[in-house]
Amino acid sequence: MLSPGSELLEFCREAKTEVVLVAPFMKRDAIELTLEVIPDSVVSIRCVTRWRPEEILANVSDLEVFDLINEREGASLFIQPLLHAKYYRVDNRCLVGSANLTKRGMGWAMPANFELSVSLDATINPLPEFEQLLLSTAIPATEELHNEIAAAVEALGQDGTVFIVEEVAIDDDASTPPEFWLPLCARPELLFRIFTETQTEQIVGWTLEAGKRDIGALPIPINISEVYFHKYVATFLQQSPLIQKLGQIAHKSLSLTEGQEFIAEHVPEVYRVYGVDQHWEAMRSWLLYFLPEEYRQPSRTSMLQRGTEIR
Repeated sequence: MLSPGSELLEFCREAKTEVVLVAPFMKRDAIELTLEVIPDSVVSIRCVTRWRPEEILANVSDLEVFDLINEREGASLFIQPLLHAKYYRVDNRCLVGSANLTKRGMGWAMPANFELSVSLDATINPLPEFEQLLLSTAIPATEELHNEIAAAVEALGQDGTVFIVEEVAIDDDASTPPEFWLPLCARPELLFRIFTETQTEQIVGWTLEAGKRDIGALPIPINISEVYFHKYVATFLQQSPLIQKLGQIAHKSLSLTEGQEFIAEHVPEVYRVYGVDQHWEAMRSWLLYFLPEEYRQPSRTSMLQRGTEIR
């Protein structure tokens, strides 16, 4: 059985037009090995990772991949904050499995991780759907974002905390399943102030508490600017199963009553903190504030409508 890295390099050497490399952890040396074997004739190389400061500090992922990828003609890097999948597509073939794009994950360094990798036809569903959703919710990795994450890593390092990267334990009795998650803070314009703890004494008690709960559900890097805070929240909303369901029916204007009925139908009462009217108002406010190019409020109404492109 070939190692994941051997298969990946074999695929990449035969690439014709397009390569997509997706992994939560990407290390510079592994990216370098991979890019070296991709023919110059390949016109598109898209890389997606997640860049969490504590993981970079723990040395399981590198910020240096940013420069390496940008130096390659036709290559681009994107950030998906909730990424966990490992997916490598070369034209119409792909590898799906457990291996990150690191030397140990790929079997290029000892001790190599014990990984699984399966070769598949990339046109088989749900692979195209997965890739489309992934790329539509990913954030382009700009130099500004790179520098902000680097500053967050430095701040964590100065704190002296030792990070062990693993899945965080969740209290099953207290957690809300992702398909039922609802925003609580009815004032989304105050979330960044709550996130940065700026003049929070001026924010009414429950609004502050609701905002803290919302932020706790969204793993946003510390020290990030307001611009990228908005982008991260927008990504979470676009990936929310509940928001995706809403998007399927919001091509026509939804009234307050229809919105409340949507909440009542799709979110069991046990997972609601408010009445359906307050939950709908909070959700509507978040969509209008964080996704203004996708959702709008028709003039002189309290309705919500989704459009393909709204200016």
